[in-house]
Amino acid sequence: MDRPSADQLRDAIAASRAGADDLDADEARYLERVASNLEGILEREALLLDDATAATITSFSTLVAGGPPDPPSAAEDQAASLRHTLDRRLRDGLLTPTDEVLAALRDDAARRLAIARPGYLHPAT
Repeated sequence: MDRPSADQLRDAIAASRAGADDLDADEARYLERVASNLEGILEREALLLDDATAATITSFSTLVAGGPPDPPSAAEDQAASLRHTLDRRLRDGLLTPTDEVLAALRDDAARRLAIARPGYLHPAT
């Protein structure tokens, strides 16, 4: 997994808010912004993660014949395993970075950014 779990994010939110009483106003505002950003990630994850994970599994499974060696049961773990397999095959020269492969990688990155940092996809103009 390349990101904190939802439980880890909730723990980080609680910890940042618990420690805010001992800080000056600027530090407390900063920690509140961090907590608010983490809550936004959790909300987007609840709305988007299942569909994003399913799309990645479908997309990458077609590129990685047979899927990962031992597909894990959890969808997120399966998607991560497929990402790893695809990355390894590209690195080892067993898969060519065709337009289809690059598009699948771009789409996966866009789905992940839509959850973690949607502003990176469509910056304000």
